[in-house]
Amino acid sequence: MTLQQLKYVIELSKHNSISSAAQSLSISQPSLSMAVKELEEEFHITILNRNHRGVSFTAQGLDFLRFARSIIEQTSRLQTYFDRSAGRQDKAHLTIAAHYDIFAADAFTSYLQTLSGDAYSLSLHEGRTGEVIRQVAEQQSQIGVLLMSPRTTAYNHAVFTKHNLDFTGLKTVSPCLYVRSAHPLAQSASVSLKDLVSYPHVKMKRENTSNYLSEELLPDIRSEKEIQVTDRNTMFSIIKNTDAYALGACRLPQGICCDGICSTPIHTANTLTVGWIHLKGISIAPECRHYLEWLEHCLQASQPDQD
Repeated sequence: MTLQQLKYVIELSKHNSISSAAQSLSISQPSLSMAVKELEEEFHITILNRNHRGVSFTAQGLDFLRFARSIIEQTSRLQTYFDRSAGRQDKAHLTIAAHYDIFAADAFTSYLQTLSGDAYSLSLHEGRTGEVIRQVAEQQSQIGVLLMSPRTTAYNHAVFTKHNLDFTGLKTVSPCLYVRSAHPLAQSASVSLKDLVSYPHVKMKRENTSNYLSEELLPDIRSEKEIQVTDRNTMFSIIKNTDAYALGACRLPQGICCDGICSTPIHTANTLTVGWIHLKGISIAPECRHYLEWLEHCLQASQPDQD
């Protein structure tokens, strides 16, 4: 089996005849037929049904096509990665996937400020829990920063094991309330869950894959009005201009968010765990460790009342 043969099969899926596929590939029809026959003999399967109307994929052929596409896609990613790596050995290189909460962006900004005039290539992909896990499992990001509640911990660890990921906890934090400065609860020293019932709750849209990949920081919270969004900018815009509130894992850092929004501690026994994941067997780059140091620093600064 060769990559070229797999590409031939993928091209065949776009046509209803070997002749048209061969023409598209700029090869002869016998050469294409021979490539398919060699694959069929090697794997002891029948890839194509052949008749006077053309060709179609068998059930085995469709399975083979799915694997062929996956292999070619992974090969393309491998090539792209090392093409980008060429000549950048002296650059700081950091790719992070992180939960939407503000602490990851705060640490990323702090890390960036330490690089001054050095050459670097940095990437921060913010997303929901499942996206962060996929980014790291597929090696699109070196590390992933996650936020977990007690309700999601056991399930997430099972997912980590399935994808050969290691999790390292950094800090246990208490949730905070995000509201506009003119909000009736803005000046409260501490807010209870009952205080929030009548106000609109803005939260990240939950993933469809599992309730245990929920983005809800306090799943027991009850609200008569609920708004789901998919990005932090929209969330903060709603908060700034209405009496809606959102929940976060830390107090808002200076300079990261728009003016007019403040954070207030929530009186609850529930805590959250901030940690990071990486693929087992892959060494952690110095840039990642430097970023993680800043992440711990930002978490500590955002929780002044925590030990």
